[in-house]
Amino acid sequence: MSGQPLREYDGTTHTVTDPTTGETRTVPVPVATQPEWLTNTGGQEPWQFRTADTLDDMLFEGWSLWKLERSSEPDDGWQSRDGSTFIPAITGAVHVPLDRWDFNSNDEVTIDDEVQGELDVILFRSPTDPLLVAGRRTIRGAAELEDRWLRALNAIPVMEIKQDEDIELAEPDDDEADPESKAAMTEAQGIVDDYVKARTDPNGAVVFTPFGYSLNAMGEHAHELYIEGRNFQAIDVGRHTAIAANMLSASGVTASLTYETKEGGRSDVRDLVQWVWAMALSAHLSLDTVCAPGHSIAFDLSNLAEQPDDGAGPTVED
Repeated sequence: MSGQPLREYDGTTHTVTDPTTGETRTVPVPVATQPEWLTNTGGQEPWQFRTADTLDDMLFEGWSLWKLERSSEPDDGWQSRDGSTFIPAITGAVHVPLDRWDFNSNDEVTIDDEVQGELDVILFRSPTDPLLVAGRRTIRGAAELEDRWLRALNAIPVMEIKQDEDIELAEPDDDEADPESKAAMTEAQGIVDDYVKARTDPNGAVVFTPFGYSLNAMGEHAHELYIEGRNFQAIDVGRHTAIAANMLSASGVTASLTYETKEGGRSDVRDLVQWVWAMALSAHLSLDTVCAPGHSIAFDLSNLAEQPDDGAGPTVED
């Protein structure tokens, strides 16, 4: 979505006809002269990365911020809805990194500890709870599962180390036990520790079993559990972020783990996923402090209706 340009619309609509199907649809009318700041940051950061950084902030942290520049011309702007305030037009907008801004004790936005006014910034709020909060357990579980997946290169079922000799074991600090029993317990614990260490060796779990002991496998190691677990971790992330499972290269419960889960992926991302995040940005950009009352700012998604998709967004002025 970061490759889709922003457009300002004047609040009116017109009807267009698809030359191929003959179907008609209503589309918003863009303003004759588009604000330059929508597709030009005036600096080293392209407008595409401004959008990408904003979405990244909202996805993981729940908030994002743009710092604004406004026109100093007395007639470049608009009146508020009640006519009491003149709002200068925006001439520039840049994304502010998360480590440079915060909320103070009065819930005011600060950049480098300097309080910002309502007309100085645009504060974006995520349409969902941030992933790092809502998905905390999911992320921790995914990290642990990935660690176990890496260990599964030498996957071994649960093992039992059995003592074949009839020797009583006793704790080394048991004053009433005989020395032979204490020594046998120390030896057994050392064998267990060595085996545990060998199982985590990336070069292979090769162990030596002393005389009087034997190894017994307790069941079989289910490799597919790691594959299914990692697959459903992706689905869980999708649940937290309003992203369809098939757009994360994962499958739902009723789908098999094949490429067939990609069917309909393009329409899903446009209709179910992209709309949610596009709405969040467009809603904030359409506030009366950003564009004139009655106007709105939204992404130009016209190219997404093209078949086939050429991968290029709508043409914009540089």
